[in-house]
Amino acid sequence: MTNSYSFHGMVGITVDQGRLQLGSYYDHYMRLLRQEGPLPRVQYQVKEYDAFVLPPSFRNVSGLYLGTADGVCLPQERYAVTCRDGVLTEYTDAPNRATNMWLQWLLLEREVTLVHGAGCSLNGKGFAFPAFGGAGKTMLIGALRRDADFRFFGDDFVALDSAGTMYAYPSDFSIYEQHLELFPELGGTVYGDYFYQRERRRWVQEEWYRLPGNPLLRQIALRLTRGTDPGTLGPAFPPLPGWDQDYVKVPVTEVLPLQSIGTSVPLKASLMLSRYDGTAFRIEKLAPQELVRRVGGILEVEFRYGRIYRDLFSAFGLVDGARLARLQHEVCAAAFSRAELYEVLVPSSFTPEAYTEQMIGVLQEMAR
Repeated sequence: MTNSYSFHGMVGITVDQGRLQLGSYYDHYMRLLRQEGPLPRVQYQVKEYDAFVLPPSFRNVSGLYLGTADGVCLPQERYAVTCRDGVLTEYTDAPNRATNMWLQWLLLEREVTLVHGAGCSLNGKGFAFPAFGGAGKTMLIGALRRDADFRFFGDDFVALDSAGTMYAYPSDFSIYEQHLELFPELGGTVYGDYFYQRERRRWVQEEWYRLPGNPLLRQIALRLTRGTDPGTLGPAFPPLPGWDQDYVKVPVTEVLPLQSIGTSVPLKASLMLSRYDGTAFRIEKLAPQELVRRVGGILEVEFRYGRIYRDLFSAFGLVDGARLARLQHEVCAAAFSRAELYEVLVPSSFTPEAYTEQMIGVLQEMAR
C-alpha cells in the first residue's frame, strides 16, 4: 500500500507503507494533503531502507558515509537518499528524519519556502507567525479559532512563495498538557487520556526501580508490559504512532472543522513571536533583512537532526550547498517583501490568557 500526498500541486509525495507502516507516521505532517489515486508526477518518495540497492561503485568514508553517483548512504543508520531525474527518494527505517528539510529543498526550486511558525487568515488577510518552538503558536491558534472569519494555515510550518502568497501546511497539532485548557474537547478522549496514562506509567516505573533485584531484569519486565495499563497490567489505550513524548499529536480536524482550514492567501503581515525577560508586551517593526536571517536560522535549527544528510550531498559534490543557501535567502526575502513586518515581544511571565488577549486585540485591529 502506498500513501499519496500533494503539496498544493507543487510537490507530489508517495510513502510506501511496507512492514513498518511508514505512512502512519508521515500522516502526522501530511494527513490533510492525502490524495486518492495516482499523482500526475512524484518528486519525493519514501521507501523502507531494505529497498535501497547500493550500486557497485561508490565512495566510502570509513564505512560511515557512502557516496554514489546520485545520492548518499549511511549504512549504520540504515538510511539513504538519492536524487535522480528530479525525484528525491528517501530510504529509511525511522520515519520523519528529515521530511520537511527535503520538502524545503524541492520547494525552493519552485520559489517557495517553508517558514517554521503558525499561520492563519482573518477577514481574508494572511498572517504568519515565525517563531522558535515554545513561543506560543499553539496557544494563539487555540484562541483565534473562535473567530468566525478565522482560517487555519498551520501550527508548525507554513509555506510562502516569492509573490507573497501563503499556503497552508495543516500538520497535526503538538498538544502539551498545558494546551488542554484551550482545547477542552480533547478531555476524555484518547488524546487527553494520554497525559494521565503517561504519568501513571512513569510513577510505576519509578516505584519499580526502587524494588530490590536485578536492574536488567526489571528493565526487561517494564519493556514487556509497555502498552498495558500500568495500574492493572491490562490493555492500555490504543498505542498511536509517534507517541511516547511530552506532547501528543492531534489531527487538526479533531479541534477545527474542515471548512475553517485555508488553502492560500496573500500575506498581509508577519509577526515574529519572541519570549523575553521584560515586563511589557511590545510590538516593534522588524527590518526585512533581519527577519530573513532569523527565519532562515530557525529553519536550520529545526532541520538540525537531518542536516548531515543534506551536507553529505555537498561533501560528495552532488549539489552546490552555497547555491541552496543563496536561493533560500532570495526566496524568503521576496516572500516577505510585500508584507508588514513586526516582532512581538512577549514577557515570559505572561499567563496564556494575558498573552492571547493582547494578540487577539492586535490582530483584530490589523485585519480590519
